[in-house]
Amino acid sequence: MEEYAELAKQVQENGLAITSTDASIADAPGIPLNGSTEKTTVMPYEILPAEEYWSAIEIAENGTESSQEESGAASSAGSIIVILPGSADHPDSQDNPASDKAQQPSHDYGTGQQTRPQNMDKSSEPYESSLPLVSTAQPTIQPEPTVTPAPTPRVGKTGVDLDACKAQNDDFVAWLKIPGTKINYPVVWTDNVDYYLTHTFSGKESKVGTLFSLGKTDYKSPGRNIAIYGHHITTSGGNMFQPLMSYKKRSFWENHKTIYLDTLYHLGEYTVFAVINMRNDEWDPAAAAFTNSLGFMLFIQRAKSEALYDTGIEVNADDHIITLITCDRDYHNPDGRLIVMAVEQ
Repeated sequence: MEEYAELAKQVQENGLAITSTDASIADAPGIPLNGSTEKTTVMPYEILPAEEYWSAIEIAENGTESSQEESGAASSAGSIIVILPGSADHPDSQDNPASDKAQQPSHDYGTGQQTRPQNMDKSSEPYESSLPLVSTAQPTIQPEPTVTPAPTPRVGKTGVDLDACKAQNDDFVAWLKIPGTKINYPVVWTDNVDYYLTHTFSGKESKVGTLFSLGKTDYKSPGRNIAIYGHHITTSGGNMFQPLMSYKKRSFWENHKTIYLDTLYHLGEYTVFAVINMRNDEWDPAAAAFTNSLGFMLFIQRAKSEALYDTGIEVNADDHIITLITCDRDYHNPDGRLIVMAVEQ
């Protein structure tokens, strides 16, 4: 009997015991309940002889086996007995009238639904909160919710959120910063030059305007030369490109060689290699297209030859540069230009 003790104990604790003395049903795909001809699948289950089952219960509880009469074990040769806690058929019940079987609650193991006779008081169902429900239906697996992470702001050396700038003004393309100066501004990419000469980045009308690059400038690749224009207004209190005038002195260049340009396509750090004064029609410092590397190097040689002083900074054939351009009427009125050129590191 000991071989059934653990199983019998588990069945008893779970509130359901199925016993039979008819070994011929062991291979049946279902178990008839209370003499019904219909079979309800119960998984997992074990077919045990009734006498051996209750004897196993006795051993599990008391450590000894008593006679069938002493234990009150239910036995019915050749039939199936379903034992429910608190029912008349359970050996722990005080009485066991046959007529009480009609009052036993039934359990549909195919769907997991409990039912009870209409005349049964719901309060008399102690098993309802403890009887395990067995269902063959496949559980519905809910997919894990998709969590979209917040986009990481594009921030370079300038420390500016480029996407936020783009959201403010659709013409935005870059942010320019020269440490140690007031130059720390957005740059727009446009051919609407007249508008940005007289309007700020936020759209306010102002003579200080906005830094801009012409539509021909290649920011995406990027191109070999990115040119940026800005006002030089002496009465603006050092705003926009007015601080570029200080690059005329080599001493200033020595302490302000670095320029940062963060674009929507590229984050760059540059070193000033040439500072030039010339008239507007003498040369095009904003040239953006070069036939080949030789054409680019001839452009660089011209820039260095026009420079106010030799910086000693080398520029190679595969380098990229930026060119900052502003008015310089101190050099020539009305078409004087100051040009500051820097190579990417």
